[in-house]
Amino acid sequence: MANIEPLYEVALALYRLGAPQGLRIHLCVYHSQFPLLVRSAIEHQLDTALKRHDPKKAFARPDVRERIDRHPEADHLFIVLGTSVTEVGRDHSYSWAVVEPSSLRSLIQLLGRVRRHSLEPCAVPNVHVFRHNLRHFERPGRAAFCRPGYERDEGLFHLDSHDLRPLLDGLDVECLDACPRIAEAPPPLKPQQRLADLEHARTAAEVLRAEPAAAAPAGRRVRASAQSVHRRLNAASWWSEAPQDALTTALLPQQQRFRDDSDAPEVELRLLPNEDGDNCELVEMVDERKRQGREQPWLEVDRAHHKRVPDEEVQGPGIAPWGVTDYLEELQRLAQERGLSLFKCALRFGEVTVPRNAQGWRFHPALGFAKAHV
Repeated sequence: MANIEPLYEVALALYRLGAPQGLRIHLCVYHSQFPLLVRSAIEHQLDTALKRHDPKKAFARPDVRERIDRHPEADHLFIVLGTSVTEVGRDHSYSWAVVEPSSLRSLIQLLGRVRRHSLEPCAVPNVHVFRHNLRHFERPGRAAFCRPGYERDEGLFHLDSHDLRPLLDGLDVECLDACPRIAEAPPPLKPQQRLADLEHARTAAEVLRAEPAAAAPAGRRVRASAQSVHRRLNAASWWSEAPQDALTTALLPQQQRFRDDSDAPEVELRLLPNEDGDNCELVEMVDERKRQGREQPWLEVDRAHHKRVPDEEVQGPGIAPWGVTDYLEELQRLAQERGLSLFKCALRFGEVTVPRNAQGWRFHPALGFAKAHV
């Protein structure tokens, strides 16, 4: 799925719905808003379970084997419900995928993790991509293939339609590979009608800062110099037009960030253990400029703003969490391994970064963090 908040709701809905008779579902939720050490533990589990060069090896894993043996159902589904973290830098091999579209680039990345380790030919379709994403229905008329994605709310980079079928016109959707993102289609590009063209045009505009000059009024001649492409300088320009000394500093990335979160400010949280080490408190880290003489660089989060999802909402008929990491247990193991106190280990590895939210955040060990609602 494209975003964490709707993924959270889908996970809770799956638990309420339960599994059909004779089927057992094991659900692993995977996104970026878990405490750092918990996310690392989830990734370690998936790294081992989804290395499938030997197809039978996954069923011999203790956590998988124990689940299959413990339940009487004949069929078992191990499902990873994730965001784009599933597709970046992971050597995972899934049997199939159901995808909410956000960008062609993201789709191609995910396709590279379906049957990644299988050498046998694929005889039946194994990926289903929805025609629209949730953002299309939530914000009619506004950009939908964004965050992540390349679409904007206005101008050349706003799509005429959010129906994926015409947006993939001209591509071999039966066996899609990376070619559409490597090579541009023959000119002219149609960034408002084709998803691949949108991504090539937006990339060129951001990296080269090239914009076509404004069209001249009818009947007027335009000087040759005015017809040229106008270039706006940006951080990328320094790679070819500035002294190399600038590349040894962090100044350029600060001026043009990889991801613009200016309209979605974030807050850095920590889960810190109490003195007995049997429970945790959620705290918000405070910027040095705002400490105002405070000895501790954090503020305790009001319990009313830290809503733990009840355990009974994270289970259902024939479905249970898979890959849940006990935070305190993992914290104790890591602290011992690194020779740190429990508290210092939590300060270093108990970090989670979430969008700032006046209503606070929801949390469950099997679901991670998400915004709380009123």
